[in-house]
Amino acid sequence: MVKCRSDQKKAAAGILAALFLIVYYIAPILAAQIGTVYDDANILTEEEIAELDGRLSAFMEESGWNVFAVTTDHTGGKTARQYADDFFDRHSADQEDGAALLIDLDNREITISTCGAATRYMTDQRIERTLDQAYDYVSDGAYKDCFLQMLTGLCSAYEEGIPKGQYNYDEQTGEVSRYRQITLAEALIAGFVACMVGVIVFLSIIGSYRLKFGVSGYDAHQFGSLRLRRNENNLIGQHISHHRIQTSSGGASSNGGGARSKTHHSSSGRSHGGGSRKF
Repeated sequence: MVKCRSDQKKAAAGILAALFLIVYYIAPILAAQIGTVYDDANILTEEEIAELDGRLSAFMEESGWNVFAVTTDHTGGKTARQYADDFFDRHSADQEDGAALLIDLDNREITISTCGAATRYMTDQRIERTLDQAYDYVSDGAYKDCFLQMLTGLCSAYEEGIPKGQYNYDEQTGEVSRYRQITLAEALIAGFVACMVGVIVFLSIIGSYRLKFGVSGYDAHQFGSLRLRRNENNLIGQHISHHRIQTSSGGASSNGGGARSKTHHSSSGRSHGGGSRKF
């Protein structure tokens, strides 16, 4: 009987010890990975994580992109770019548009990895400008402010829109993919051609029935009928991605400068843009 009670006490002590380990070690990790912020290096406070998550979530709602703020002190042998690319692909498998913002303490590097539409907005010039602004903060250990600067650069690029003449340059294959915009002249020409086609089709139908305007042998009241049906389209689970197009007032990038976005392929085969900066 005494031995049984002793075994029960040991079991209870083991359970309490396991719960303590879960609360002390695992819970902070889970708390750091709620929402859009993944603080695996444990360099952010809970208040900073909450602030970043709120700012990131607001931008995600506006743009329709997925954006993550990530810290790590162990990349498993990967470069900062590879780690950021793979992180985005793993956590955004069903959404291509977006970015991963990384502070890598293992390689001592800050990285912005873009994908989908974000690559068009975040050209090489805008990436470098954003990294310049974020560098001063990360070198001083102000990690939250570093993330905020990277997010500000992303927001600014989205507000400015895709620059005129933007193109993606695949640094592995040399392939160039230009972003095509429909000009006003092209829209007017397309509208004129469509109208002409409509007129030709109309005259062709009139000629085939050999009808004269104002005269018809068909009694619409006697032989015609009309049925109205109610049709509703419910859009459930639809994703909307917004694209802003930069106007000619967009500064240097509007005349073709800074319109290039270098791209590469991640381990999953996705095309990514972005850049890094050592600190």
